[in-house]
Amino acid sequence: MKFQFINIIFLILSLQACQIEAGNNSKPEDKPQDVLENRMRVDSSSQGFPIQIGNEKGIMEVYQFQKFKNDEWQGGEFKLHLKNIPSHRLFKTLNKNSLIDSNSNVVYMDSAHSDYLQEAYIKSVTYDFVRGNTLYFQAILLNPKMKKLIRGRFALFYRGPKKGLVYSWISDGINDFN
Repeated sequence: MKFQFINIIFLILSLQACQIEAGNNSKPEDKPQDVLENRMRVDSSSQGFPIQIGNEKGIMEVYQFQKFKNDEWQGGEFKLHLKNIPSHRLFKTLNKNSLIDSNSNVVYMDSAHSDYLQEAYIKSVTYDFVRGNTLYFQAILLNPKMKKLIRGRFALFYRGPKKGLVYSWISDGINDFN
């Protein structure tokens, strides 16, 4: 009786295994078009700028991460890292929203360029200089829908109670691009 029961179980398991293999042999059609339409790409880069605060020397690192889908921009961010100056360590993640939202009225104060800023993304950030408690940067924003390049500047506190706060976005100009 036990032997028959084991044979029945073995037979059932064998049949199920055959059904699973038969299901796996059918290959879905690969559509090259679908693969091309969903192509993702991430670009990253970094730049280091020498900096001196008081008598201490260090590096201001700017890391860039941009995401593209089908060669169309999907998002991105920058990471600003003040390093090798122990008394003034700083690490700030920066994207367009943090740049504009941290300045509560930046769009209203820069109302001539507000339409361009809303649809733009940050293309590049470069360190400019240090003064007082503040690091100054230059930025280029790109608005691909309107084919506009926006050059501007912003500041970032590196010490004090406002450490890490981005403020004072100023648009220097808007140019067309192709």
